[in-house]
Amino acid sequence: MDSGSISSTMEAQKETKIKEEERRKEIEVLEKKLEEYKRGLAETQKKLAEIKKKQQELDERKSVVQRLYGMMAMRRSQAQTALFLSQLDRDDQE
Repeated sequence: MDSGSISSTMEAQKETKIKEEERRKEIEVLEKKLEEYKRGLAETQKKLAEIKKKQQELDERKSVVQRLYGMMAMRRSQAQTALFLSQLDRDDQE
């Protein structure tokens, strides 16, 4: 090998090492970003689970309130019927 080909080989090796180092740094940066995104995703999933739990609790409360309103409506209807019947009885007695 002559000195020209040796120096060009050495230069190529230096360029290869520089490119490899740049790629390694890029990979490190991307891995850090990936970890940040994973943490963010985990936090988001946790918040979503909390929201779903709260929504389920609200749905259960809503169901209870709807049943109570239904019971109140039935009692109101029964009271109105009783009032109507008592008025009929009074009318009949008069």
